[in-house]
Amino acid sequence: MCAPALFLLASPLCVAPAPVAPAQYGQEYLLTQQADYSSDVVAVPPHPLIALPPGFATLETIEDPSLPGTSDLLVTRLDDHHNVLWERRLGGPDVEVSRNMVVTQDGGLVISAFSRSTPSVQTRTVMAKFDGHGSLRWVRSYPGEEFPGLESGISVTELGDGNLVLVSGVRGQLASSIDAVVILTDPTGAPIGMWRHDPNGNLPARIIYKSVISRDQDCVAVGMIQRELPTGVTITHTIVNRFMGTCGCPIWVNEYPLSIETPDWANAVAWTANDELVVAGNTGPFLTADTAYALRLSAVSGLPRWTNIYPRMLLQDVVEDRDPASPSQGDKLCFAGWKIRVPDVLPVVEFDATLMITDPGGTPLRNMVYDPDPLGFAVSVVPHYPSQGFSVPGYFALATSLSTLHVAPGHQHWIQTDLGLKSGCKEEEYLQPILPALVDPIAIHFLLPPLDGGGPLPWDVVNAHLELIDLCLDPVPVTSLCFGDGSGTACPCGNAGASGEGCANSTGAGAVLSAGGSSSISGDTLVLQVSQGKPGQPVLFFQGINFIAGGSGVTFGDGLRCCGGSIQRLQVRAMNASGTASTTISISAAGSASVGDIFCYQGWYRDPSSAGGSPCLNFFNLTSALSITWLP
Repeated sequence: MCAPALFLLASPLCVAPAPVAPAQYGQEYLLTQQADYSSDVVAVPPHPLIALPPGFATLETIEDPSLPGTSDLLVTRLDDHHNVLWERRLGGPDVEVSRNMVVTQDGGLVISAFSRSTPSVQTRTVMAKFDGHGSLRWVRSYPGEEFPGLESGISVTELGDGNLVLVSGVRGQLASSIDAVVILTDPTGAPIGMWRHDPNGNLPARIIYKSVISRDQDCVAVGMIQRELPTGVTITHTIVNRFMGTCGCPIWVNEYPLSIETPDWANAVAWTANDELVVAGNTGPFLTADTAYALRLSAVSGLPRWTNIYPRMLLQDVVEDRDPASPSQGDKLCFAGWKIRVPDVLPVVEFDATLMITDPGGTPLRNMVYDPDPLGFAVSVVPHYPSQGFSVPGYFALATSLSTLHVAPGHQHWIQTDLGLKSGCKEEEYLQPILPALVDPIAIHFLLPPLDGGGPLPWDVVNAHLELIDLCLDPVPVTSLCFGDGSGTACPCGNAGASGEGCANSTGAGAVLSAGGSSSISGDTLVLQVSQGKPGQPVLFFQGINFIAGGSGVTFGDGLRCCGGSIQRLQVRAMNASGTASTTISISAAGSASVGDIFCYQGWYRDPSSAGGSPCLNFFNLTSALSITWLP
């Protein structure tokens, strides 16, 4: 639950005190706040009304250790270099469980969740809206109930006209039945219409939508349908419903049984550029399922194109690898989930967060596991491209780590990779078996009775604090040096920086050089990053073979030069609005590094009078420095 005493925090922007350096291709981070469980990640492109850089937003459920048995929702906004821009914790006095999140056309974020803090047990579904700077705009409850033993199906999407479609579930007319619910709201969350999806039949049925997506004004919801047969046997199969978002009216609804005896259900769906649907889900007993499947359908008719079975893994999300700036040419697919592996200690089941790239036909091209300790599972993945404003193309995946190395499990695990799934960190490639399958769709018919309920909730937010642990920094044999904090050579005009910084620039702070990735020549993932530099100004990353004055440096401009001898210019980059810039080239190649080399690295940047001047009127400055040893 959120503490009322903290509701007065009003700053719209919470900036992490120490930006974290990205690797060239990717990175893995653990977030070590209270026990938390990841739900969703979205890519946030630049927006003309939002004065923040592009990046990502994550959604999770976070427990409150001071009030056992309660939990809140946590939204984190970060740039594409993993610097946290703001964090917001939201909830009532009881249990909230996060579901999914969408980026809206005005640059904001809408989240969906299950809640026990609402006034009625019939309105356990919640939506909340944050603007792009992290201010809470509204939060409301809607029809949706809790079903013991079954996950409440809740998901939200945005239509082309800016209205929202929310799916949930309520108790049906027959005993033990569950009707799916479609709720249409305006951009402020005010309901326009609500409809049940009530199966037209005499046998009790339960319909739970796990995910809903949209294209223009049409939607597709996927999940599961359960039926109780007269024999007492319950069968569970995948359901896919394409419907009109403006009225909840089905265009087509099909059940897709992989087998009669074994349950199967869908967790996610992607709408491809060529107007097809790719459904990802799992099959097997609910608590011990160990097999995933993917199903490709025509979005027009719902007829299957192919079905594949993937043993010893489970799937939670799927996206198409399609750069918006490039025409579609049979694009690859990327799936997120977890790999079930032979346990270290029998009979404990062990699993790792995994990403899988396939061709358009679902045949695996590469599978990678990302194993912090060793247990974890990926729940969501998004692609990102320079055409959207991101610095490099790749994937950002959100996982939950059950690592015990840093804090008690679980906690958020960020995984950023290139388009080949390479993070340059704790990863391992493996071969994934595939088995083709056949599935015949069964048409389902719905009644659409209306319903109502819900209303505004008096919730507020608090700023959370995330402690980040970079899993990829350990392989870098790096030492920071050349500080302008008075611990070595004095800065030119008394412009000392804080501890661990370079000499102060016109912002009042000293620039810091940090490193991420690995200094392995073969791995080639080392990235240098400047933080706390001069916003909007260029910085030259350079390399030297010796350390001036033993690494304490000599005065140069408004700062200290510490790297000398056979200077190599590596790359010039423009710092962003936060005074941050990172290299995008191969550092080992640009600096002609060999195994065993120990080089000095530093950043030289402008601080001109047109941008506020400089403390010593030399109009340029330098960062702190790094000593890096190159490994095989």
